[in-house]
Amino acid sequence: MRGCVSGPPQRGPSGAARRKAELAPKLFITYVDCTRELLPGEELTFGRSGDLVIDENPYLHRVLGKFSFKSDYWWLMNVGSKTPIELLDATSQTSALLTSGRQLPITTLRSLVRFQAGPSSYEIQVISEEASELVAPAKGPPGAITARFGVIDLTAEQRIMLAALCEPRLRNQSKPIPGNKDVAVRLGWTLSRCNRQLDRLCQRLERAGVRGLRGSGASLATDRRYRLVEHALRVGLVGPADLRLLPEPGT
Repeated sequence: MRGCVSGPPQRGPSGAARRKAELAPKLFITYVDCTRELLPGEELTFGRSGDLVIDENPYLHRVLGKFSFKSDYWWLMNVGSKTPIELLDATSQTSALLTSGRQLPITTLRSLVRFQAGPSSYEIQVISEEASELVAPAKGPPGAITARFGVIDLTAEQRIMLAALCEPRLRNQSKPIPGNKDVAVRLGWTLSRCNRQLDRLCQRLERAGVRGLRGSGASLATDRRYRLVEHALRVGLVGPADLRLLPEPGT
């Protein structure tokens, strides 16, 4: 194992751009005993010969993954051709699998990036400064109520739709987050009704400060559903008790 031998992040800002970036949210990447701090405008690749050198393991891609900042979020992308990457929320233990070419926003304070190459397994620790700000307690006198970011009152239809989206996670299943068509079939709705309720819910959460809920096209729509489910479970918009709202399968 090479430990934490690595090069500088790619395309770092300079001058006035760097001073502005220093005020933006940072990402902290830790592997073994080395921690790297990333500013928006920088990218960090990892693999057998990336910016962050993981190992000389011949089964490991030369460059397997990449961290970058865009659309107000830090993202993880799988740039390898074969090896999947697991992005795990270290707090809730919910996870998503990134196959080749797939990318997801990092929306939790502490995440773990896991992958396997041949007989060896690897883990990178990630801390998002942006996510820590989103869940920070509100300022106030001692004993004041802690603010709950992105928590709204759901309508009955929004609650049952969100329960259907979160069903695999709530049941601790390894199934992917269902698509809009799957949710519509599950609830006995038309697709247009499901799309309309999803758009309204995302708009309400955006007004409450939650970002990353806009998307068009297959990949962006998938990212939006992932972001919605992760946020809903993290702040408790729905829980296992809401599964009783869903119709029995096949009815």
